[in-house]
Amino acid sequence: MRLYTQITLVLLFLTAISGVWMRWFSLSPSSAIPYDNVLHAHSHVALIGWLFTAVFLIFFFIYRDKLKDKLQPKLIFISLISVSLLMFVAFLYQGYALFSIITSTVHIFVEYWAVIYIWLFIRKENIPKVAKLFIVGGILANIISSIGPYTLAFLSANKLTDLSLFDMSIYFYLHFQYNGWLMLSLFGLFLVLLNKRSIKMNEKLATQAFWIYFVALFPGFLISALWVGLGPVVETIVALASIAQWISIIMLIIALIPAIQRVSKLVTKLTSNLLIFAILLLVMKSTMELGLIYPPLADLVNNTRDVIIGYLHLTLLGFLTIFVFVLFHMLVLFKENKFSMYGFMVFVIGFLLNELLLFLRSLGLWTDWFGIPLYAELLFVAAILLLIGVTMILFSVKQHKETRKLL
Repeated sequence: MRLYTQITLVLLFLTAISGVWMRWFSLSPSSAIPYDNVLHAHSHVALIGWLFTAVFLIFFFIYRDKLKDKLQPKLIFISLISVSLLMFVAFLYQGYALFSIITSTVHIFVEYWAVIYIWLFIRKENIPKVAKLFIVGGILANIISSIGPYTLAFLSANKLTDLSLFDMSIYFYLHFQYNGWLMLSLFGLFLVLLNKRSIKMNEKLATQAFWIYFVALFPGFLISALWVGLGPVVETIVALASIAQWISIIMLIIALIPAIQRVSKLVTKLTSNLLIFAILLLVMKSTMELGLIYPPLADLVNNTRDVIIGYLHLTLLGFLTIFVFVLFHMLVLFKENKFSMYGFMVFVIGFLLNELLLFLRSLGLWTDWFGIPLYAELLFVAAILLLIGVTMILFSVKQHKETRKLL
């Protein structure tokens, strides 16, 4: 199991090292590899490399003793890793071109294979209905998200990349990936772990939260496309969807409070703190999305690159990655020593510094009150801290082949 975990964390390492690479561009521009190539490699290996593979690995670790056929999930894992690495290299080599498009497309079909495998197994499992709802909802969101890349391919082939539909297709894909597939499936697997430990929660409230969130998920993607001018009716629906999603997040957290309190007594203080931190980041993320229903703020955000980057990092590097770390800890995949603890601390410090710089600079630009000296240098320091933290975490995976589980 150690090897599977470390190989998956290598994808996070590639995300971190390409992040350092991009920050170095601001200090010392280089023509060896174009910035956009590194950017595409970085974003793809983070979202569909590291996070997708991590979710599948968590599923595999939870159910590995129940899986009669272990060959297929191992083949899926190998395929996810192989295609992710090839995709990373392809984007570095040529940016958005033939090889990167081929590897990205192949990854979509490997994703189909993975989520269908999970669905076929989960539907027969005797787990709480609410956990099954979250996992199946995540699977549906993943499949729906692929409409985005297909639309992009059609628009590109017909030289229609200047249309607003092109950008909307990107938002559609991202929205159903991180607000749909990743968030829902991770919460579903978290609920499975709670159930296996007989940890109670308010299932009725969590079920209500799921349905409100899932229904609002569909019009919710348009919150990132209000700049198109969708008309008052659509804008009202989008605003209601954003409010509904925020309410559903609060409902879910309330439903989980007894379980979180119980989990905190069973895991290390580090794991407990990471769980609480992940929940806080989720509330921050949802509140930021809610704020976009105010048109002047939405216009400011859409025209401020640092805010968009900060939001994406808050979601992918913050909430989702730290939630993955929590589930890894609950499966006891990491050593429980000072080196491991310091690794996570350095990671969190790097993350917080990165977010603070991005959002403070944006606030300074909006108000014209202040600037941030040595901004590029400080972002580079934040990226270095993240890389050091990820490297330490990579070497904190348990040494023995089999790990005991919080199950």
